[in-house]
Amino acid sequence: MGWWLLVLAIALYLFWRWTSLKSASIPHTLGLPLLGNALSWRMDPVDFLSSLKKRFGGVFMINLAGHRMIIISDPKALEDFHKADEETLSSIEATTDVGFQIVLGRDNVLHGSAIHRQILKDQMIQNKNEFVVDFDVVLGKALRIETQFHEGSVDFIPFVRKVILRATVDYYISHEISAKFPSFLDEFTTFEDELEEGIAKAAVVPRFLQRVILAPVEKKRFNLKIKVAQVVKELYLKKATTGYLRDLISTSKLNFQVEDDFGTIAEYCLGLLFAAAKNPSILCAQTFLFLLENSAQLDRAQRELEEVSAKFREGQVQVEEMKFVDTCIKETLRLTAHTIGSIRKTRRNFTISTASSTIEIPQGHFVAASHILMSMDENSWKNPRDFDPDRFSPNRREDLSHGKAFIPFSGGVHICPGRYLSMAMTKLFLKHCLMSYRISTTSTIPSMDFTRATLGLRKTVCTVTIQKK
Repeated sequence: MGWWLLVLAIALYLFWRWTSLKSASIPHTLGLPLLGNALSWRMDPVDFLSSLKKRFGGVFMINLAGHRMIIISDPKALEDFHKADEETLSSIEATTDVGFQIVLGRDNVLHGSAIHRQILKDQMIQNKNEFVVDFDVVLGKALRIETQFHEGSVDFIPFVRKVILRATVDYYISHEISAKFPSFLDEFTTFEDELEEGIAKAAVVPRFLQRVILAPVEKKRFNLKIKVAQVVKELYLKKATTGYLRDLISTSKLNFQVEDDFGTIAEYCLGLLFAAAKNPSILCAQTFLFLLENSAQLDRAQRELEEVSAKFREGQVQVEEMKFVDTCIKETLRLTAHTIGSIRKTRRNFTISTASSTIEIPQGHFVAASHILMSMDENSWKNPRDFDPDRFSPNRREDLSHGKAFIPFSGGVHICPGRYLSMAMTKLFLKHCLMSYRISTTSTIPSMDFTRATLGLRKTVCTVTIQKK
């Protein structure tokens, strides 16, 4: 009987959450009772959102099992969205409300993003060439290690994810993490996957139930934090912290008089890995897969990389000269863009304008930009579902059809601080793969899948064969 009462209470809660805001002057669709639009979303998020845009225009509200979300894909409205500060549209409140404070830790949600943004602005972006040279070395090493572990055929996206995670851990924290704890990379990957699944479930239940759902993920984070804190402490006491970890310790302004300070740094490290590894790894893998599907574009990329690689061997940093490769990466970003990104919560009533109307969004609503709807807009892009890197070439520049046509890294005050590093990382990955390995597939590459809260993936396994040249 108790379980039935709990289910009924949740059902009534979800029904109240949705119907209590029906009076808002925002176009919306109710969907099925309790489930809302969840089933339509799971079937095909892109087609679902596209159909609602055709029906309602560039601003509308969806209902995912009682979880309301206002979706923006109107260029003028996106200008207002991107200009709004934290006091108006809060990322902290949005991430807290869906459970990130539990799974990533309070320090990460309240302070982590600001600290990492400051380091990227003050240190890394000012030393781009140094990043390229150093990351090129750790990435090449990570590829060599993982290809030894995965000789022959591999599922390509998980393989690349492991490569990028290993390189990211070694570069941003220390190679001693994976040396001291060989299972760390696998444990972190499991943690990351369970975090995404847990957040998806926790987002549609009352807040008091979130900790029950997310407790197993929180426990995994705590175990990972202990391992990272141990390595951080050893390096700190030996005065052997370098690079990003040294900057992180300095910027955090902790005095390390108490043991918890090492745990705080470890927590910031886990937050960094969560943000800096998975989506960049998907971008690396998907760019290569799109090239495998388009042999003419693959040949062009290979020829360009052969020229640039010669300069790399001479000690010259030349990622800016990878101009065609750059367009391939941007086209992949367009085709794999987040269905829902840059999620914020209104802390006060917020007004946005479209070309034809003004819409007031009341306090307490979740608001997000749909990057994929902007990427699929036929008014901006010719044949938008095709892989066509030349749409970014100087004589076409479809991405400049209007100011919000291409927003893979968000925009305004919330623009991704690591966008340059992500692009450079992908160029280096493609250089290593095309210059040092033979990667091929004899099967059809599966179609796109947008059901995860990441860049677009593939619906089934992408099996490739990898051989060292």
